[in-house]
Amino acid sequence: MNSLQTSNVDHIYIIDNDPVSRYITERLIKNEWGRISLQSFDSCELALHVIQLQEQFHQKEYPQLIILGSELNEECSNRFLAALQQLKLTSLVYVMRDAEIDRFQSGPDNVAMIQGYLSKPVRRRSLSAIFDSYNQRVAGSTSA
Repeated sequence: MNSLQTSNVDHIYIIDNDPVSRYITERLIKNEWGRISLQSFDSCELALHVIQLQEQFHQKEYPQLIILGSELNEECSNRFLAALQQLKLTSLVYVMRDAEIDRFQSGPDNVAMIQGYLSKPVRRRSLSAIFDSYNQRVAGSTSA
C-alpha cells in the first residue's frame, strides 16, 4: 500500500511554467494516488488568485502541498510565498529543481516556507517521503 492511500494530503497545487514538467508531475500523482484533488498552474499569480478566492467560502479548500517550479519569476514566487504567510496557511511548500538550471531564489522572509527541494523529474519515492512527512506532522499536531 502506498503512503498516500492513508494520507491526510488530499489537495495539491503544482505551480510550474514548464508545461512538460507540470504534466509529468501531475500524471505521476494521478496515476499513483488518483484520489487526490490536484490543480496545476503555469504562474504563481493564478494560483494565488485561486487561494484568495477561497477566503469567500465557508468551507475552504487550501492545498496541503504546493510544488513550485524553480524557473518561476523570482518576484512572483516571493509575493506568492509572502501571501501564504500572511494568510497563515500551513501548506508544505517544495521547490522542483532542475539539475542544469536552478534559478529559484527566495527572499529571506520566505525561506522558512520552503520545506525542501525535489529534483526534476519528480519521482514517486520523493513524493512518498513528502506525504509521509505530512502524515507525521498531522499526527503530531493531533496528539499535542
